[in-house]
Amino acid sequence: MYIILLGFIVIFYLIISYINFSKLKFLENYQLLLNIDKALEQLCYHSLFLVVLGGVLFLVVFKVSLHIRTVEPKHQFSSKLIKPMYFCILAGTAASCLALFCSLFYLSGFASYLQRPDPWSKEELYQIAVHEAGHILIREIEFPNSTVKAQIIPTKDIIKSKSWFEQSLPAGFVSGTRVSRINTSLQIEKSIRIYLAGLAAEELIFGKNQVSTSSVDDLNKVQELVIKLCNSGLSPLGPVTWDVMSDEERFNLYNSIVNEQYKTVMNILKNNKDVLLKLADELAAKGTLTRQQIRDIVN
Repeated sequence: MYIILLGFIVIFYLIISYINFSKLKFLENYQLLLNIDKALEQLCYHSLFLVVLGGVLFLVVFKVSLHIRTVEPKHQFSSKLIKPMYFCILAGTAASCLALFCSLFYLSGFASYLQRPDPWSKEELYQIAVHEAGHILIREIEFPNSTVKAQIIPTKDIIKSKSWFEQSLPAGFVSGTRVSRINTSLQIEKSIRIYLAGLAAEELIFGKNQVSTSSVDDLNKVQELVIKLCNSGLSPLGPVTWDVMSDEERFNLYNSIVNEQYKTVMNILKNNKDVLLKLADELAAKGTLTRQQIRDIVN
């Protein structure tokens, strides 16, 4: 009876080890939202505990196997369970060791010694600043005084995040407060304009042929908002969900909404080009703009 109970404990250990290891993928997906260093410290402690627990379980199973050998004729079923238990323990311990190694490798800062990236060039820095300035300006026009912070991320921090994560951090970001918990079609359209503003700002300042690929994530967010607008019955088609439309209907709807909002954004930026350039200059020079600094420039 005790061998079956031990088998359940070993299986439970394997499941817990896999869940712990899967946190690496979770942190990769949510690294922009979480305090990665603190989360990895917890992962280190959990992984270390699981490694020690795996060693203890291995010793227990080893002693049980020695006992079973002395009474093998009576416990053939129990002897058949030993090898699968060894496999589960070793698999769980290996997963825990890998999670522990990856966490320590990142936290130690050793990765930054392997890759020492050059800082942003003056041209790169200014293009990133223009992109983020577009987001700031449209956000402040659509939702006044809602921008909390704007920042250009140093290259060393981007490399640090990519030392074992597959996902790369953006070159900059703009964060703001949420105006309302209830979304209307007007608010969704404003949000679409905010996400389109970085692309529009680069096109306005540098020309269409010199626009960077920084808007990939922005356009993914725009697509999500268009689908949300459609599924809420707020699109020009009325109460028609995205899934029931043909590819051509989706394409036409997306184009009609996004192109109209993009034209609006471009007109706003053209009419406030001096403010856009001032924001870009300040952000490129300082690297970070606070809420008050943004208000002083925009107002």
